[in-house]
Amino acid sequence: MKTLLRPAVFLLNRLSYPYKLALIGFVLFLPFVVAGYLIVSETSADISFAGRELSGLRAVRPLKALMHVAQEHRGTARLALLGDPEAPRRLDHLEQQAGEVIRELDAFDAEFGRTFKSADEWAQVKSRWNSLSRKTVAVSAEESFSRHTAFIECVQALLLHVADASGLSLDPELDIHYLVFAVTFPLTQWAESLGQGRALSAGMAWKQSLSPSERYRLSKLAGESQRVGAKAQTSLEAALALTPGLRESIGSPLEEARLAVDSFLSSAEELLLQPDGIQPNSQAMFRQGTLAIDAVYKLSGVSLVALQETIRTRADRLVLKRHALIAFGAVVMLLTAYLFFGFTSALMQQMGALRRGAKEVVEGNLNTRIVPDSHDEMALIACFFNAMVDSLRDQMARVAQGKTELRRSEEKYRALLDQAGDALIVADLDGNLLEANRSAEKMFGYGQEELRRLHVLDLCPEDAREKMLQVFEALRECGFSHMEHQMRRKDGTVISADISAARVEYETGMLVVAFFRDISLMKESQQRIEYLANFDALTGLPNRNLFHDRLKHAVARASRQGDGFALMFVDLDNFKTVNDTLGHDAGDLLLQEAARRLEKCIRDGDTAARLGGDEFTVLLETSEQAAVGGTAQRIIEVLAAAFALRDGEVYVSCSIGISIYPDDGTDDQTLMKNADIAMYRAKQQGKNNFRFFGD
Repeated sequence: MKTLLRPAVFLLNRLSYPYKLALIGFVLFLPFVVAGYLIVSETSADISFAGRELSGLRAVRPLKALMHVAQEHRGTARLALLGDPEAPRRLDHLEQQAGEVIRELDAFDAEFGRTFKSADEWAQVKSRWNSLSRKTVAVSAEESFSRHTAFIECVQALLLHVADASGLSLDPELDIHYLVFAVTFPLTQWAESLGQGRALSAGMAWKQSLSPSERYRLSKLAGESQRVGAKAQTSLEAALALTPGLRESIGSPLEEARLAVDSFLSSAEELLLQPDGIQPNSQAMFRQGTLAIDAVYKLSGVSLVALQETIRTRADRLVLKRHALIAFGAVVMLLTAYLFFGFTSALMQQMGALRRGAKEVVEGNLNTRIVPDSHDEMALIACFFNAMVDSLRDQMARVAQGKTELRRSEEKYRALLDQAGDALIVADLDGNLLEANRSAEKMFGYGQEELRRLHVLDLCPEDAREKMLQVFEALRECGFSHMEHQMRRKDGTVISADISAARVEYETGMLVVAFFRDISLMKESQQRIEYLANFDALTGLPNRNLFHDRLKHAVARASRQGDGFALMFVDLDNFKTVNDTLGHDAGDLLLQEAARRLEKCIRDGDTAARLGGDEFTVLLETSEQAAVGGTAQRIIEVLAAAFALRDGEVYVSCSIGISIYPDDGTDDQTLMKNADIAMYRAKQQGKNNFRFFGD
């Protein structure tokens, strides 16, 4: 400790008190100044971040408007190329609208293109539009559709780039995050899928025919629209749940968008159901699709306005906060400076009196006295100074003699303590540490002086302190205790210790002597053995033993309560091919990922386990066939997705057999056998599906 403080002592001992106080004052004020600067700077950074977000939002609306125009232009161009006489006039009107939006985006690019690094992407968008508008009627309907779709994807990429560059997608507040996500991605995707569906369905209605490929494309777009629409609605509902005040402005447009989209998709499904020909009018289909798309863009616009207002409100709040912080900091600094200089002046006066009295004592005047002129600790120091002068001679002699005796006693006591192999700590009955040996220093990571300043509870984790207090209470009553206890080292590491403690009488009172032995390694070994006995080492799922135990408990519980449950037998299809072609390491990675996906498909009360190889089992608490079938379907879909391994992506599927308690068996062996039989039936029917044993 002396070595650590030596530079500070060296410096301060060479300065007079005015300079010492000046230095301490500087060091005292510096953290306040730095902290205030950092807080204000952080607030200013948040304000700048909000301003950058608002700047980015200036481009979101026209970019969405350009996408809106391009989507309608795509559908109209398709009708024009198929021979609709009214389409060319609408194309001219749409290209005029696009020109107005492009001029607005040119102004944004001139102001922020370099800041957001979006100039090159915007130039590419304009170039694509110029090429697209010139060649609209010079290409085939399919090529025009493809070019329009590529242009819209380019605009969407620019929109996402601006959202990222302006920090919109990085906003830490959840309500803003959900709104930004909904505006920039799912709502845009929703409108695009509807736009493609409008172009295809209107063209089919105009031709009065529907080819198999067109039927497939329209069906796929309808499904994609429902999926993306659900994602957009989920994001907006999450934002509304976090900020209920937005429901007044967003709730109605959201419901309108749902109804309009459902109406259009219903008409599109009617197209798909026409076996001989197309009955709906192309203009009616186009208008109905336009109503759905306009409703989605209206919802997007309302969400964008709500997002702007939310960010602007936060920016205004941050500006007020910065002003308040600056004012508060100035007042605190002035008050602190005033009190510090007052304290310095009073201290210098009192130190001067002590210095003069000490000088007289040094010169041999042991009758000197200091008259205190304050009511603080310095007055008490003056009294002690006077008492010290009166007894100086006697105290000097006693101190010299006491030091010699104390040093001898301490050396002897320390030698005995350091001989112990276990950590030894001496404390009073209140838990204050008085002494420790070298083994205790090594075990807990504290130095000798540090340990003497600690309480025994400082060596315990928070959740183990109550137990330690009970131990000391027991020592007061019976005088001895032996236990296993959790202890905490200086670095925060928690260890398990075997503790033997006894109450000992000492000349100054009662003490507690405790021996500590670190048994952490032994405990870890026991826990590892227990884990390996019940869990699969590769996937971390319950193994065969633990699963059979839980299955038996489930049977017993269901028998008592009179309810049911479901048992699934899941087998990966083509897993042997992965092992044979990519090796066992790749197979292990696939099994680990499959286990993680499987766990995400079930609820907290359910159990997923690995029996061995590529065989998994799932124990569901419900026996309702619809719920069980839904879970099985989710598992099939999740496991059918690509597995990213080191050598690329791999696809596998799974076959699932299901048995229901008590319909398919009333004991664990019968349920397992019947689930296995159902799984083999699923494999025989082409794999990648599930079968109930009772089907």
